[in-house]
Amino acid sequence: MRNKVKENDLYIYFELIEQLEPESVLDAGLFLKRAGCVCRKAMNQEIPEQVRLDGIDLCRDTNFLATQNIYHNILDVRTFLTRTSTQHYDCSILTGIEHLHLHPFASSLFQKIQTCSRYALTSCCFEAWPRAQYKVIDLNVENDRYYLFDFGE
Repeated sequence: MRNKVKENDLYIYFELIEQLEPESVLDAGLFLKRAGCVCRKAMNQEIPEQVRLDGIDLCRDTNFLATQNIYHNILDVRTFLTRTSTQHYDCSILTGIEHLHLHPFASSLFQKIQTCSRYALTSCCFEAWPRAQYKVIDLNVENDRYYLFDFGE
């Protein structure tokens, strides 16, 4: 489930956090780990330490100790899906994982993210979240398009 990390993905990741000023973020797919980040800074931007940043590791084949410095909590997908009490997140980010819908737990993962997140940023539209059913803002960065889903309070 490896996808190439694009510079625009990194930009929109940090820009969204700066613009929304969330208290908590769920990084589905550990984007910062896949981007090779070793801290919460990139492209002259920084995720403030007070922002709770949790991650779901969809591909546990590589483990970097530096990742522990970035995230407050890292869960594998099975643990995330079976938790009875789920943290609420102001925003979930699913960028650079266009093939997520092929993951064996995709349907359950989409459902759980939707129920525990106010917003979700994606780099593609997934069938699990039909655009006509939600308020969706299209975000363009150069030639790349991103989608901010608003699941409401």
